[in-house]
Amino acid sequence: MTALQHAFEWSQYEDHGPGDELLGTPLPTLELGSGSGNVVAALALKGICATGI
Repeated sequence: MTALQHAFEWSQYEDHGPGDELLGTPLPTLELGSGSGNVVAALALKGICATGI
C-alpha cells in the first residue's frame, strides 16, 4: 500500500491542495491515459469502481 499512499494528489507537490475527501461519493470513474494505473488503483482501494485506459 505504500506505493499507492500518495498516488492520488492534486498537483506534483506532495500534500499540496485538498485531500481526497473533496471527492465525496463519486460515481464509477474512467481515467483516460492512466499510465501505470496508480491513481486508478488508489481509487479502487477506496471502494470506487475505477477503470483505466
